Amino acid sequence: MGGGPYVGTTGVDSDTLVKQQVDIIRELVRHGVRRLVLLVGHFENMFPSIEAANLAYRESVLLGVPDLKIVRLEYWDHVRPETTAKVFPNGYPGAQLEHAAVQETSLMLVLKPELVDLAAIPGAGRHPVDRLAAFPAYTMEPASLHPEWAPFSGVLSPANAASAEKGEWLLADHVAGVASAIRAEFGSEA
Repeated sequence: MGGGPYVGTTGVDSDTLVKQQVDIIRELVRHGVRRLVLLVGHFENMFPSIEAANLAYRESVLLGVPDLKIVRLEYWDHVRPETTAKVFPNGYPGAQLEHAAVQETSLMLVLKPELVDLAAIPGAGRHPVDRLAAFPAYTMEPASLHPEWAPFSGVLSPANAASAEKGEWLLADHVAGVASAIRAEFGSEA
């Protein structure tokens, strides 16, 4: 989901994404999986994954498998406040605006630096923190009516402050937070 206004971007409808996830979970359950983690990495996929987890669980109960446990989470929710303050000393724009911005670019500088072209980072993103109040709390269809809401680059807030150091801080928090959530729900052996 997302990216519809950008030429060449392809995706699937939410309904399709939900059905794909339910199908995959059903097959995993059929093969004996009873503990499952759905780790979401794209903001717009958050809500379809909530629905998929709910539907898959309900279906598993109807199929006689009441012991399925699904932990569904977004990695970006596991950043400690002190890390957020270090990464965003001028204020955090929010997960919805961090598309291809400081967090994701910093993570890529750690995980796959050869895929990051620092010279291609736009000089300024569409929504600096001090202008977030002007960003509407709604969407519009067709999105083409408001091209100013999302620039052609897809970068929704400034990415030029990204660094590998910030990526290391974020990655450490992501791993620790996600692992903690999994251990909390599945026990210390998870």
